[in-house]
Amino acid sequence: MTTIYLITGFLGAGKTTFLKERLLHAPARTGVLVNDFGKVNFDGLQIKRQGMDLIELSNGSIFCSCLKDNFIEGLVELVERSLDEVYIESSGLADPSDMGKILASVRLRLTQGGFVFGGTVCLVDALFFPKVLPKMVSVERQLRHSHLVLVNKCDLVTPEQAADVEKIITELNPQARIVRTTYGQIDWDNLKLDAFAIADEETTNKIETRNKNLVLQLIDEPDEADFRAFLNAIGSHFFRVKGLICLGGQVQKVDQVNNQIQIAPYPLETGDNSPPALQEINRLVCLTSQGLESISHLARMADRYLPGHFKLEM
Repeated sequence: MTTIYLITGFLGAGKTTFLKERLLHAPARTGVLVNDFGKVNFDGLQIKRQGMDLIELSNGSIFCSCLKDNFIEGLVELVERSLDEVYIESSGLADPSDMGKILASVRLRLTQGGFVFGGTVCLVDALFFPKVLPKMVSVERQLRHSHLVLVNKCDLVTPEQAADVEKIITELNPQARIVRTTYGQIDWDNLKLDAFAIADEETTNKIETRNKNLVLQLIDEPDEADFRAFLNAIGSHFFRVKGLICLGGQVQKVDQVNNQIQIAPYPLETGDNSPPALQEINRLVCLTSQGLESISHLARMADRYLPGHFKLEM
C-alpha cells in the first residue's frame, strides 16, 4: 500500500529543500511527482539527482485543467509501481482545494495496487508571508487545505514575528498542526501526521488565470556584477526568478524571491548522477502576473545590464 503526501507552499517557501531532506530518510521505494510553473523544471532536476522514481509536470499547475489529467495519470503510474511512499511537490501558485476529487479519480483508474492519503504539508515563508497572503488567493487556499503547516525560515524573523504568523494560520485552519522550522528540517518519523477530513472546494487554478512565465536565455557568460544588478532591477516585477547560470566559469543556481537573491555553486555531478543537460543551463525562468508591463520591464533591464548576452522566450 502506497502512502501519498502532498507538499504545498508559495514560491520560495522552501518546498524543494524540505523534500530533498525528507528523501534522504524516506523508504527505498519512494516516488516523487514534481510540478513547476516554468517551462524548465529545475526542482525536478534537483530531485532527479537523488535517484528517485520521478515524474515531472511543468508549465502550469497540476490543479488546473491544463495539467490535471496528466497529474492523475502520473499518480496512477506511481501507485501501480507498488512504491511505499509518493511525494507530490506542487507549484508555488497551486490551489489544492479539490485534492479529494483528484484522489478519487486516481482510485477509479487504478488497475493494481492501492494507496492511502497521508496528508498535506504546507510550507510558509515566515519573512514574506504577511506580504503575500493578502495578494495571492492560492496562499490562503493552501493553508486551509493543509494538515501540517511548517513555518519555515524562522532564522530570518523574531519569535514575535513567527508567533504573529502562527496566529493568522490558526485563524485560517484551526485544525492544522503548526511547526516552526529552519531549512524545512523536522523530525518526520515522530511527527504522526493526522490527515483529518477537509471538504473540497473548486480550485481557483484555471487556464484563464494562469500567470505568465518568461524564459531569459543567456547566450554567453555575463559579468557577475552586471547580472546581480539585473536581478535587483527586475525583482519587484516577478514572483520568482530561478535557473542555472554560468558565472565565473562555474554553474551557479540562481533563486530569487522578492528582494532576496541567492546565487550558489551547483555541483555538476553527485555520485553516479549525470550533470544537467546543456539546454538546462543559462536559462532563467521568470514568473509574473503583470503581463505586458513585466515583459517590457524585463526586456529593458536586460538591454541595460546584459546587452548582447540574452534572448527572451515567451
